[in-house]
Amino acid sequence: MRFDHPPLSSVALNHEKASYQAAQLLDKMMAGKKVDSKSIISLEASHVVARQSTDVLAIEDREVAEAVRFIHRHSSEAIQVSDVADSVAVSRRVLERRFREVLKKSVHDEIRSARVERASRMLVETDLSVSQIALHLGYPSDRHIARHFRKEKGITPLQYRKKFDRK
Repeated sequence: MRFDHPPLSSVALNHEKASYQAAQLLDKMMAGKKVDSKSIISLEASHVVARQSTDVLAIEDREVAEAVRFIHRHSSEAIQVSDVADSVAVSRRVLERRFREVLKKSVHDEIRSARVERASRMLVETDLSVSQIALHLGYPSDRHIARHFRKEKGITPLQYRKKFDRK
């Protein structure tokens, strides 16, 4: 019997940073320096690694669910609300109304959120600069991505990268 099907989603943990903190603590101890007994090594989660087990959306409205899937599949592209509406063959106005009824947010809000999540993963998983990530995701400049990032996450892209730095 296989227990790995469907592939399960997981939480991406910052093992490298925790390992670095542990090594620093061990180095202090080996050097005979006093170590606070309450020293905490944190293993922070940076994001969810979505796999097939969480790929199914619990949205009863079929077009809204398909629109959300489209947004997430194309989150590395500079898509517009009209692209999403075209993908599910409904008018922009109808899609906007149904999004607000079902998800309590606009299509544009979902696009921005999905793109910021993609940028978050890139900040943690790559060494690309914020400007390079902005270019890769189709933002006109790093100022645009920073504004969207701050609105979604409450911090700048560089603060996010530092918080979840792998070292």
